[in-house]
Amino acid sequence: MRKVKKPSALTRKRRSAGTSVRKSPTVASNFRVTELDPQEKCGPDTSVQFLHRVVERTEGSTIRHLVFFDQHGWYCLHGPGCAAVKHAKNYIGWNAD
Repeated sequence: MRKVKKPSALTRKRRSAGTSVRKSPTVASNFRVTELDPQEKCGPDTSVQFLHRVVERTEGSTIRHLVFFDQHGWYCLHGPGCAAVKHAKNYIGWNAD
C-alpha cells in the first residue's frame, strides 16, 4: 500500500474569497528618444534601417536602450517586448501594434 504525501504549506495556501491582492504602485517613466545613424554606429554594410537611443527615467534610476529595426523586425537590446520599442516606433510615426 502506497502512502500519499500531504501537500506542503505552499501548495495548500489559497486566498480566501474576501482577501484582495496588493498591487504595487505604478511608477511613471519618462522616455526620451534620439534617432541615430545606423551606418555610422553599426558600419556601412549593416542591415539596420532605423536605430534609436531611448533613455528611460524613473524615480531614481535611468535605463538606456538601443532600439533597432532590421530584417528581424523591431527589437531592443533588452528584447522585442521592451517598452522602449513602442516609444521608438511612435517617434518615427510607425503604427504601433
